[in-house]
Amino acid sequence: MSSVEEIANPGNSNTPVEHKLDASMSSSKTKVRHPKEKSRKGSEVWLHFTKIYKEGCKKPEGAKCNYCHNTYAWLSENGTSTLRKHVANCSKCPYNHEIKKQKTLSFQSVKEEGSENSLRLWKFEQDACRDALAQMIVKDELPFRFVEREGFRHFCSVMQPNFRKLSRITVARDCVTLFSNEKKKLRNLFMKSNQRICLTTDSWTSLQNVSYMCLTAHFIDKD
Repeated sequence: MSSVEEIANPGNSNTPVEHKLDASMSSSKTKVRHPKEKSRKGSEVWLHFTKIYKEGCKKPEGAKCNYCHNTYAWLSENGTSTLRKHVANCSKCPYNHEIKKQKTLSFQSVKEEGSENSLRLWKFEQDACRDALAQMIVKDELPFRFVEREGFRHFCSVMQPNFRKLSRITVARDCVTLFSNEKKKLRNLFMKSNQRICLTTDSWTSLQNVSYMCLTAHFIDKD
């Protein structure tokens, strides 16, 4: 109310009250901006396309797909609906999980009589890749920080871009989960077979003066 009273009592000024109100409102409107107008983000489609420029021109005249290298005429005034449709249907785009017309086939070795390889449908699964990675860490006796090294991450990005990066803490948890699952399988095997198990222990000291003890279990399975 204080600001309204000051405008209503202009004092010695010859400016009408209506003109002062209009001036103050117009100045306030020019200062206030919508949050979207401050920093307008670009479309996500430009993660898959590259703009094409002519020499001496600042505005793009086309767009090129980063995967199949097809070009489309595109101006800055046009929308990106055509480019979005192309990304969704691009057969070479590694981020398309489901392709309706084509499916991926792979040869997988199976232990069956009279067959060495088997032709099966393949589908990317993040959980299956994490389980295989935990098995590799255990079998090859690799450190957990191996998954954070630059070479391994570059290899994964080239081989399968859909594979999400993991930290050494996540891989350590996956190895513990793998151990628990294998322990349950082995316990169920011994409970169902009702067979005898022979345990053998061996202990030794390494050159670094570190003591080890190994426990080996021998048993006869169905094979």
